[in-house]
Amino acid sequence: MGNSLRRYLIENWIGPSGGEQQRAHFARVLVQLACGEAAHGPGLLLLDEPTSSLDLRHQIDLVETARLMAPQSSPSLHDLNLAVRFAVEVRVQRHADGTPLLLPQLMTAIASRAS
Repeated sequence: MGNSLRRYLIENWIGPSGGEQQRAHFARVLVQLACGEAAHGPGLLLLDEPTSSLDLRHQIDLVETARLMAPQSSPSLHDLNLAVRFAVEVRVQRHADGTPLLLPQLMTAIASRAS
C-alpha cells in the first residue's frame, strides 16, 4: 500500500459505527455477567434501549442472546414489534406521568404467541 493511501486511511478512519459500539458494549456486559455468576450466582441484566443503534438482524440477535444468557433480563424496548416477539409482559408508559399501561392488543398477541 502506498504512503498516500495509508495516510488517507489513517486520517479518515472515524472508528466503529454506533451499532458496532453497541454490540461491543453488550459483549463486554455478557462477559461481566458470566464472571459475576461464577463468583456470586445468577445476576440480573437490565437493558435500556439495547437495540437503538442496530439493524434488524442485530436487534433480533441481541434480544435473543439476552434471553438465552440472562433469562432474568429486563430490556426497555421502544420497538413494539420486538417487545411483542420476545416479552412475557409488555408495558407501555405515558410520556406525561410514566404510568404503565397494559394494552389488550399486545397482551392478546403475546398470549397467542405463547400457545
